[in-house]
Amino acid sequence: MPYPGEHASRVKDPDLFVPKSFRRKEITDGVSIVIGKLKTDPTGSTVTQAYRFDKKKFTAEQARKWLKAHKIDTISFEAAKNEMTVTEFKRHLLNEILWRHKDGRAIGIKEVGDEDFTREAKIMHYQKQLDDLHKRLLNTEAEHTKRKNAVLRAKENGDTNIEKLLDAERVTQENKEWYENRIKYVKGRYNKAKESLECPGGKIRSGGRGQGKGYGKGQGPIGVPIGGK
Repeated sequence: MPYPGEHASRVKDPDLFVPKSFRRKEITDGVSIVIGKLKTDPTGSTVTQAYRFDKKKFTAEQARKWLKAHKIDTISFEAAKNEMTVTEFKRHLLNEILWRHKDGRAIGIKEVGDEDFTREAKIMHYQKQLDDLHKRLLNTEAEHTKRKNAVLRAKENGDTNIEKLLDAERVTQENKEWYENRIKYVKGRYNKAKESLECPGGKIRSGGRGQGKGYGKGQGPIGVPIGGK
């Protein structure tokens, strides 16, 4: 399964490596390698297992050309997937990064020992939240403009139904403000996750800012239920 946001190329089969020895290292702008220790030499030097290319800086074809120009022998290449849900990404991490077994049992996400991958999953979660919130805000702004215009027309025509129209305009205005504040709140969490090497779900907290007004989990804008974290 392809990675979100980056092209991936394997150099060696991951099953050849000690599971918890994997680390990621940027070698040049937009290009990173996944390194680890071979099971045949667990105390030796790390060896490159795979290459990763930021899709914002490399197309799939450019990534292939880079590998060829640097004479890298690969066993597989996967272009970046455009979108991937958080659940798909975590499952992908379990299959691709965490590896399958440890002492005869499945390995869990918390056992990886590599903060970067745990952090990436959380960052992606916040990014998808922001994308969704921006879309909702745009829709709410359009609805608010529509209702404002309806109020203006009602005033011009002396409509007796203007009170209901004013209430509807007020609701969309409050919803618009809620989404704007929610975006600021989630953006703050997103930035903290990117700046820290620790999993945001662990020690990083917002200090409660925004929770009282419902910008955190649980409370949504008027008439719009908010689900999930």
